[in-house]
Amino acid sequence: MRPTFLSILMLLECSASAQTLDERIAAARQTIVKEPAKAQGYNELAAVLARKCRETANLDFCKQGEDAVTQSLKISPNNFDGQHARVPILLVEQRYAEALDEARRLNKKIPDDNSLYGFMADAEMALGEYAEAEKSAQWMIDMRQVNAPGLQRGARVRELLGYTDGALEWWGSALRLTTAADTEERAWILTQMARLNLTIGKTEPADKQLQQALVLEPEYPYALEQLASARMAQGMPGEAVDLLQRRLNRSVSIPAMYELALAIEKTGDTAKAAEAFEKFHNAAMDAETRPDNANRELILYFADHGRSKEAVSLAQRELARRKDIATLDAAAWAMYRNGSASEAKKLSDRALATGSKDLGIAKHGELISAQFKALAGKSAQ
Repeated sequence: MRPTFLSILMLLECSASAQTLDERIAAARQTIVKEPAKAQGYNELAAVLARKCRETANLDFCKQGEDAVTQSLKISPNNFDGQHARVPILLVEQRYAEALDEARRLNKKIPDDNSLYGFMADAEMALGEYAEAEKSAQWMIDMRQVNAPGLQRGARVRELLGYTDGALEWWGSALRLTTAADTEERAWILTQMARLNLTIGKTEPADKQLQQALVLEPEYPYALEQLASARMAQGMPGEAVDLLQRRLNRSVSIPAMYELALAIEKTGDTAKAAEAFEKFHNAAMDAETRPDNANRELILYFADHGRSKEAVSLAQRELARRKDIATLDAAAWAMYRNGSASEAKKLSDRALATGSKDLGIAKHGELISAQFKALAGKSAQ
């Protein structure tokens, strides 16, 4: 069966290419000008805009990509490439259930399209369907062993299952397979390696990886976020504040606004911290019903600021949407702060059940377990 345009694009991303994303966007737009009645140019544009959205962390590019897909499907309603190009846009917009349904539907049409298994794995991990994600990632590798996108998905699954050394090895392999010309992809991989190292308390290698990422992509939003996390772990909240402000200068990010408020709070400036938390709260509430929300951060904010009932209510709504480790952990913390020890313990146990080595989740688990045991001991007296 023929490969889709996007799967060809993913292969090209692992080979030498001197074109920047902006140049590829311009080329796709030129194709549209020359052949406005054909779907191909719109499909090419949508695919590159999805990458541009990731590069800048700016959802406006995803909205432009959606417009391109809409036009493609208006010209040719059943064209596979147009439907395929929509899936990564849905993923970036956090519309995970829609992305998974679409990827699975397209997978039934063309089961040997490698990239669809990657999209399925992405959505499955986000929704907490880890067994299915492991199968999807394995399909990518089985179909094509020399496969940087497959190695990336495999690395993430291994991380979630607690195999951190193996995950770092797979990220490293993906990095070696990625052309030096694709600086954004290399910066992305280095940032993911750093993020993983930070979750297990290894700040020194994380710092080096993030500095490398920022050489490749100056002011890269994700690297700035993770470098701020490293500075927080190193007891340097002032530097974290500066890094997060730089990150927010690139594009809007409600989760980064929350991290900024936490960092300011750690500096001891209570007045500025209160302003930052209020700004985060207002933005998060405005986005609460959108797919691209910051509900996990909002749950934690409510839980730690004397609004545990609101935290529990929001957690229950978010759990109806997805049951990934981070959401389970946030919900468990809400229950803990609300004094619901039994429910907190159940959710925390589920978050830890995969074997994740995330130190933050483990710390929450220890506190929740201690509360549960203390209350159980009192009731037994």
